[in-house]
Amino acid sequence: MSNFNMSEWKGRTKILTLVAAIIALVAGALTVFFNITIPGLTPIAVGITAFGLGLKELNEFKETQGKFELVLGITLIATFGLGLYAGILQFNHYIFSLVRM
Repeated sequence: MSNFNMSEWKGRTKILTLVAAIIALVAGALTVFFNITIPGLTPIAVGITAFGLGLKELNEFKETQGKFELVLGITLIATFGLGLYAGILQFNHYIFSLVRM
Protein backbone atom coordinates (compact mmCIF):
# COMPACT_ATOMS: atom_id res chain seq x y z
CA MET A 1 0.00 0.00 0.00
CA SER A 2 1.13 3.50 -0.67
CA ASN A 3 1.35 6.08 2.06
CA PHE A 4 -0.35 9.37 1.39
CA ASN A 5 2.31 11.97 2.12
CA MET A 6 1.45 15.49 1.00
CA SER A 7 4.93 16.84 1.77
CA GLU A 8 6.46 14.99 -1.20
CA TRP A 9 3.70 16.13 -3.53
CA LYS A 10 4.57 19.49 -5.09
CA GLY A 11 3.45 21.88 -7.75
CA ARG A 12 0.32 22.92 -9.55
CA THR A 13 -1.20 19.44 -9.43
CA LYS A 14 -1.32 19.58 -5.63
CA ILE A 15 -2.98 23.00 -5.66
CA LEU A 16 -5.48 22.00 -8.36
CA THR A 17 -6.39 18.81 -6.52
CA LEU A 18 -6.87 20.55 -3.18
CA VAL A 19 -8.98 23.33 -4.70
CA ALA A 20 -11.14 20.82 -6.59
CA ALA A 21 -11.58 18.73 -3.42
CA ILE A 22 -12.69 21.80 -1.47
CA ILE A 23 -15.13 22.77 -4.24
CA ALA A 24 -16.54 19.23 -4.27
CA LEU A 25 -16.90 19.29 -0.48
CA VAL A 26 -18.69 22.66 -0.47
CA ALA A 27 -20.96 21.72 -3.39
CA GLY A 28 -21.82 18.43 -1.72
CA ALA A 29 -22.57 20.16 1.58
CA LEU A 30 -24.81 22.70 -0.17
CA THR A 31 -26.71 19.87 -1.80
CA VAL A 32 -27.09 17.79 1.36
CA PHE A 33 -27.83 20.47 3.93
CA PHE A 34 -29.52 23.25 1.96
CA ASN A 35 -30.90 21.41 -1.08
CA ILE A 36 -29.01 23.79 -3.39
CA THR A 37 -27.61 22.07 -6.46
CA ILE A 38 -25.25 23.61 -8.98
CA PRO A 39 -25.65 21.33 -12.01
CA GLY A 40 -22.49 19.51 -12.99
CA LEU A 41 -20.25 21.06 -10.34
CA THR A 42 -19.92 18.15 -7.93
CA PRO A 43 -19.10 15.40 -10.47
CA ILE A 44 -16.63 17.61 -12.31
CA ALA A 45 -14.90 18.68 -9.08
CA VAL A 46 -14.71 15.07 -7.88
CA GLY A 47 -13.34 14.06 -11.29
CA ILE A 48 -10.63 16.73 -11.16
CA THR A 49 -9.71 15.61 -7.65
CA ALA A 50 -9.44 12.02 -8.87
CA PHE A 51 -7.28 13.18 -11.79
CA GLY A 52 -4.81 14.92 -9.47
CA LEU A 53 -4.62 11.91 -7.19
CA GLY A 54 -4.18 9.65 -10.24
CA LEU A 55 -1.25 11.74 -11.44
CA LYS A 56 0.30 11.48 -7.99
CA GLU A 57 -0.05 7.70 -8.05
CA LEU A 58 1.45 7.44 -11.54
CA ASN A 59 4.41 9.56 -10.42
CA GLU A 60 4.83 7.24 -7.47
CA PHE A 61 4.66 4.27 -9.86
CA LYS A 62 7.61 5.71 -11.81
CA GLU A 63 9.68 5.62 -8.61
CA THR A 64 8.58 2.30 -7.09
CA GLN A 65 7.39 0.26 -10.13
CA GLY A 66 4.59 -1.14 -7.93
CA LYS A 67 1.57 -2.62 -9.69
CA PHE A 68 -0.79 -1.21 -7.07
CA GLU A 69 0.23 2.36 -7.86
CA LEU A 70 -0.20 1.75 -11.60
CA VAL A 71 -3.69 0.24 -11.26
CA LEU A 72 -4.78 2.92 -8.79
CA GLY A 73 -3.45 5.72 -10.99
CA ILE A 74 -5.21 4.41 -14.09
CA THR A 75 -8.44 3.88 -12.14
CA LEU A 76 -8.37 7.40 -10.72
CA ILE A 77 -7.73 8.95 -14.12
CA ALA A 78 -10.62 6.90 -15.55
CA THR A 79 -12.75 8.27 -12.71
CA PHE A 80 -11.84 11.76 -13.93
CA GLY A 81 -13.30 10.92 -17.33
CA LEU A 82 -16.48 9.56 -15.79
CA GLY A 83 -16.87 12.60 -13.52
CA LEU A 84 -16.37 14.97 -16.41
CA TYR A 85 -18.88 13.05 -18.53
CA ALA A 86 -21.47 12.94 -15.72
CA GLY A 87 -21.02 16.64 -14.98
CA ILE A 88 -21.48 17.65 -18.61
CA LEU A 89 -24.58 15.44 -18.92
CA GLN A 90 -26.03 16.89 -15.73
CA PHE A 91 -25.39 20.46 -16.86
CA ASN A 92 -26.84 19.82 -20.35
CA HIS A 93 -29.94 18.21 -18.85
CA TYR A 94 -30.44 21.27 -16.65
CA ILE A 95 -30.00 23.72 -19.54
CA PHE A 96 -32.35 21.80 -21.84
CA SER A 97 -34.98 21.55 -19.10
CA LEU A 98 -34.90 25.37 -18.83
CA VAL A 99 -35.31 25.74 -22.59
CA ARG A 100 -38.38 23.46 -22.63
CA MET A 101 -40.22 25.52 -19.98
